[in-house]
Amino acid sequence: MFNSLKSVLCCYINQTKRIQVSKVTHLTQRDIEKVIFPGERFLFEATTNAKLDIYVTLAGKTTLLDSIPCSTLQTQTLTDKTLELVKS
Repeated sequence: MFNSLKSVLCCYINQTKRIQVSKVTHLTQRDIEKVIFPGERFLFEATTNAKLDIYVTLAGKTTLLDSIPCSTLQTQTLTDKTLELVKS
């Protein structure tokens, strides 16, 4: 159980030609929302039990494109130095 609440550094890259809206859910404090432009990297801190939902707007409707477990987006274990970089 303790391991599922570990904070990890995550990275998602928008590899499409469309603007996406991301929402990180199941966080201990509050959800994170961010607009991600084509080719942009989204670096964020999350617990391993959190998930990243990706939305796109098609024909005037917002549609859930993908729901990704943050444990699969993990880049490395957070250190104090990387945590400072993410928060700045």
